[in-house]
Amino acid sequence: MIKKKGTSFWVLIALTISFLNTYGSNEPAVKGQIKGKVVEKGSGEAVSYATIAVFAQDNSLVGGAITDDKGAFVAKGIKPGVYDIEAKFVGFETVRLEDINVRGFVTDVGVIELGSEAKLLEGVEVTATRPEVEYKIDRKVINVDKMVTSLSGSAVDILDNVPSVEVDIDGNVSLRGSSDFTVFIDGRPSVFKGSDALSQIPASMIANIEIITNPSAKYDPDGTSGIINIITKKKASGFSGVANVNAGYPGRYGADAMFSYKANEKFTYHLGGDFNSNQRKGTRYSENTTFGQDTVLRITDGDRNRESESFNLKGGIDFTPNKKNRFSLMMAGGKRENVNDNEYLYSNYLIRDGVRTPADNPLTFNTDDGIRSSKYASLDFDYVHKFDAKSGHELSMSAHYGYSEGDEDNQTYTYGDREQTVFDEAAQRSTEDSEDHSFRYRIDYTRPVGEHAKFEAGYQVRMNRSDETNGSFNKSAPDADWKLNEKYSYLNEFTKDIHAIYGTFAGELDKFGYQLGLRGEYTYRQTKLVNVDSETTIDRFDIFPTAHFSYQLPAEQQLMASYSRRINRPANHWLEPFPTYMDAYNVRIGDPGIEPEYVDSYEVGYTKNFDAISVSAEAFYKKINNRTEFVKEVWNDPVQNPDGDIFMNTRTNVGIESNYGLELMLNADPFKWWSLSFSGTFSGYDLDGSYKEQVFDRSDFYYNFRMSNDFLITESIRFQVTPRFMSGRQSTQGERESFFYLNLAVKQDFMDKQFSATLQARNVLNSFKWEYTSYGPDFASMSRYEGQPSVALTLTYRINNYRPKRSKNQGGGGGEGGGFEM
Repeated sequence: MIKKKGTSFWVLIALTISFLNTYGSNEPAVKGQIKGKVVEKGSGEAVSYATIAVFAQDNSLVGGAITDDKGAFVAKGIKPGVYDIEAKFVGFETVRLEDINVRGFVTDVGVIELGSEAKLLEGVEVTATRPEVEYKIDRKVINVDKMVTSLSGSAVDILDNVPSVEVDIDGNVSLRGSSDFTVFIDGRPSVFKGSDALSQIPASMIANIEIITNPSAKYDPDGTSGIINIITKKKASGFSGVANVNAGYPGRYGADAMFSYKANEKFTYHLGGDFNSNQRKGTRYSENTTFGQDTVLRITDGDRNRESESFNLKGGIDFTPNKKNRFSLMMAGGKRENVNDNEYLYSNYLIRDGVRTPADNPLTFNTDDGIRSSKYASLDFDYVHKFDAKSGHELSMSAHYGYSEGDEDNQTYTYGDREQTVFDEAAQRSTEDSEDHSFRYRIDYTRPVGEHAKFEAGYQVRMNRSDETNGSFNKSAPDADWKLNEKYSYLNEFTKDIHAIYGTFAGELDKFGYQLGLRGEYTYRQTKLVNVDSETTIDRFDIFPTAHFSYQLPAEQQLMASYSRRINRPANHWLEPFPTYMDAYNVRIGDPGIEPEYVDSYEVGYTKNFDAISVSAEAFYKKINNRTEFVKEVWNDPVQNPDGDIFMNTRTNVGIESNYGLELMLNADPFKWWSLSFSGTFSGYDLDGSYKEQVFDRSDFYYNFRMSNDFLITESIRFQVTPRFMSGRQSTQGERESFFYLNLAVKQDFMDKQFSATLQARNVLNSFKWEYTSYGPDFASMSRYEGQPSVALTLTYRINNYRPKRSKNQGGGGGEGGGFEM
C-alpha cells in the first residue's frame, strides 16, 4: 500500500460539497453511491488517501471521497445522472473517468490505476517515494529501502532507527521499553526468539518491517509489547534476483542473494541464502562495591568484544493450480555462532573508615571467553482455498515444524599477572547443550458478511519439546583438568502445549470502522529437573479480547483506537534454578515459579496529511500485572562465593506497573531535493512492587528523539544523515544515562539503478555510550560501555530489477513483501 502527501484543498472541497449535497438540499430526490478502488499502475498496490472528486456535466463539483487503507472509496449522496470522476494523488498523474451513468443505489466504477508522475527541478528528476515510516490502523510499517544508513547490517540495525524501538550496545532490541516481543518472518513465527532472530536477517533482504503493538485476536498474544513482523523481498514475475556484498570496519563482511522464477501461471520458485560476519568492539569501565564484613571496591577496565557469524539458506515453491487454490512449501536451515572475547584488568581495594587501601590481591587480570552456537531447520506448508474470486470468502491452513540445537560454552579465568600464567582464583566454566522441537498448526476461515463486514474464526495449536543439559566446572591451575560441579549440573526437560480458538468480526459503518475479537487459550507447561526429581507444572485457560476502531475525519484526518489483552510467558532459561556464569563476578539464576505477565494495552492514534507534510500522534497506556524485572544482589553461596564479591542476576515478578506515553511522527518535504522524517517518544511509568527486602515504588519519565534527513544530490546520488538522542531513564534498581549518536550514508546508483554502491558510517562522533548505575542493600554498581565507530561498503546488483517493473519516469518504491492482514 502507498501513502503520500495528498492535496488537502481538494479533500476539503470534496468533503464539504459532499456534505452540503447530502444534508443541505430539501429536494426529495433519491441519492446513490459511487464506489471503486485506486491502485498504483504496474504494481497493483493500493493507494491510500487518494482524493476522489465527482463533477457534474457543467464541471461543478458535486461530491467526493478519500480512499481507505485498501484503496477503496465510496462517494455518497449522488443524485441519478451522468458524472465525471477524477482521482488525484501527489506524485501521480491525475486520472479522469468520463460519462459515468449513476442510475441505481450503488454504481461501481471498478479499479482506477494511477501512474507515477516525474517532476523536474533544474535538470534533476525527482521521483515520488514512500515515507520512511507509514502509520496504519493497527501497525507502523517501516520502508527499509529508505534507510540507507543500515543497509549492510541486520534487522537490528534497521530497528535502531525506528520509533518505539531501542537497541543497546550489544544489539539487544526492546520495543516500547520491553524486550518481550514476538518475531514473525513473513507472517510466520521465527525459530529463534527476540533479538536472536532479528540479528541474523540481513537488512538488504528486507522489504519492510511491521511494528504491531496491539495485534488482533487472530494472532498469538505473546509478548508485552507486541509483534515485529519482518517482510522479506519477493518477486513474482519471470526470473529476477538481487545480490549484495558488504565489507567494513571493524571486522564486518558478508554476502546474500535471493532469486525468484515464475515458470508459468502455476509454478513460482524461490531460493535465497546469506553469510554474514560482524564484530562489535568496545570498552568497559565499571566500579562495583559490596557491603559485607568488609567494604570491597573493584574497578574494572578493559576491552569488550562481540563477534557473530551466521549462514542461512532457504527455498520454496508456490503452486497455483487454479484461481481458487494455492499451495506453498518453504524449507529453511542455517547456523550461527556468537563469540565473546573480553579482557579486563581489575583493581581491588578495601574501604575502611572512608579510606581506600589496596586489597591483598590489588591487581588481577581476567579473560571471559564464550561461544554460543546453534543450527536449525524448518519446514512450512500453506494452503489457501478461495470459494470465489472476489468476495474474500476463503479457508486457509498452515503447518510448521522447526528443529534447533545449540551449544554454549562460557569460560572465565582470573590471573594474578598479565602474562596469564598463575591463577589468582579458580577458573569457572558453564556449558549448555540443548535440543528443541516445535510444531504449529492453524486453520482459519474468513467469510464476508454483506458488503462492508467480514467474520473470521480459527483454531491454532503450538507444541514445544526441549531438553537442556547444563554443566558447571572448576579448575585451580591452567594445566589442570576441568572438574564437574555436580551441585550445579542439571538435565532439564521442558514441555509446552498451547491450544487456541479465536473469532473476529470487522466492518464499516459509513466513515466508522471496527474490529472486535476474542481468543481463548489453554496452556500446559511442565519444567522438570530430571536428576533431582523436581518439576513445576502450569495448567490454565486464559481469555484475550481485542478491539480496533477507526474514524475517517474530513480533510485527510483519521482517528484510531485499539485495545488488546496480552501475555508474556518466561523463556526457558529464566526457569532454571541454578547458576550460569556470565563472567568472573556475575552469575545468572532462574526461577521455575515465575508467573507470566498479563498486560492490558490501550492505544489512541491520529493522522493528518497536508500537501507536503504528514503528522501522526499515538498515545498508549499499558497496565502490566506480575511485572517481571531483572534484579541483582550479592550471591549468597559460601562455597562458590566465599568472598561475597559475585553478583547474582535473576528475573522475577516484582509487582504492578503502569506504562504510558505519546509517540509523535512528522514526514515532510521542505524542498524537492530534501525529505525528512522526525519522531519523538515521550514515556513514563509507575511501578508498585517489591523483591525480598527491597521496595520498588518508583516513577520516571523519559524521551527519545530521532530525525532522518534524506538529500537527493543528483538523479543517482542520495545522502542521508540520521541523528538520535535517548534520554536517561530509571529501572527497578538503577538508572541509565542519556546519550547521542549520529549515522551517515551515501548511495550511488549505476546502470539505470540495476547496480548500486552504499557507503555508510555509524556512530561517527564516537558518542554511543551505555552507562548504567544500579544499587541494592548490599551493593552499588556503575558500568559504562563504549562502542566504536564503524564503516561499511555495500554493493548491490539486481537481476530484472527485483522489484515491480517501473519505467524511468515512474516513482521509486520498496521491494515487494508478503505479510499478514490484521
